[in-house]
Amino acid sequence: MLRGEDKELLLIAPKYFGYENEIKNRLESYGFKVSLIYENLDKVSHYYKFIKSRFPQKMGEITDRFFIDTIRKCSKETKVVVVIRGEYLSPKDIALMKEYFAPECKYVLYQWDGVKNNPNSLVIADKFDRVFSFDISDSNAYGWRYRPLFYIDKYINRQTKSIDLLYVCSLHSDRVRILNEIKNISKANGLTYKAVLYEKRYIYLKRKYIDRKKDYIFADDSDMTFRPLSIQETYELYGKARAVVDYTHPGQTGLTMRTIECIGNACKLITNNTLIKSSNFFNENNILIYQDALNIPIEFIKSDYIVNAEIIKKYSIDSFLEDLLGDI
Repeated sequence: MLRGEDKELLLIAPKYFGYENEIKNRLESYGFKVSLIYENLDKVSHYYKFIKSRFPQKMGEITDRFFIDTIRKCSKETKVVVVIRGEYLSPKDIALMKEYFAPECKYVLYQWDGVKNNPNSLVIADKFDRVFSFDISDSNAYGWRYRPLFYIDKYINRQTKSIDLLYVCSLHSDRVRILNEIKNISKANGLTYKAVLYEKRYIYLKRKYIDRKKDYIFADDSDMTFRPLSIQETYELYGKARAVVDYTHPGQTGLTMRTIECIGNACKLITNNTLIKSSNFFNENNILIYQDALNIPIEFIKSDYIVNAEIIKKYSIDSFLEDLLGDI
């Protein structure tokens, strides 16, 4: 088990549905003294959101100034820096940290996004002592350590399986088409389903009724939520679900958070990510891969999930942090 022993740790992470706070809280439970800096400033400040939308060319300069000012307020005794994604972190910011923090400070980078979506990872990766990625393709291409995401033990609440097919996601790309296929399959086979698609209200209304975007026109208002589910609310749904349908973004090859959360919650997974076949937890009883159209055998839904205690332990948040910070 990790031992923080009152070490000062700086966590730089995106604001993302509360997962950054779960990481912070878990690190503190090991004894680390954690300072958290959000890296996606446009998600936490209307000022930075305005700059990003109207003056994107200035975003780098402005975020540099923010990081430099904020880093100088951190403890000079910081012994560990953990950066998750680092989309706006520059070599200049990292150089300041190495000058400002203790000489023995260790630097760990975890890529929670693919290089295609975050090319800045290639700019800053060589400044870190350890670099991990959730994307096996990027790990192989750039020599980074491969480490998939995690589930959070404390929210697991397995219940009577009253939902055959669960679909929880943000609204983008082909996800409405997949939902309509889920509905058709459920109706034809007497299955139950639950769908929760998230989008900001003003974006949803604009794209559906003004822009008339295809993905939004065919979305059913009753399936939408304009408030992201909390992690606890999502796990409540997992606890009732036999199988979870996952649609991985076309620009991403890494295994989604939903994929790993299915392991902890003992839910079957139906996914379009073919790379899951190379994972150490792939089991045809638990995981079904689809290509363009959904084709779900009823026996896959109805058969029991096969539990592997060793795999479940491997993908917990504790094992995730142990892999990142063990021996530091």
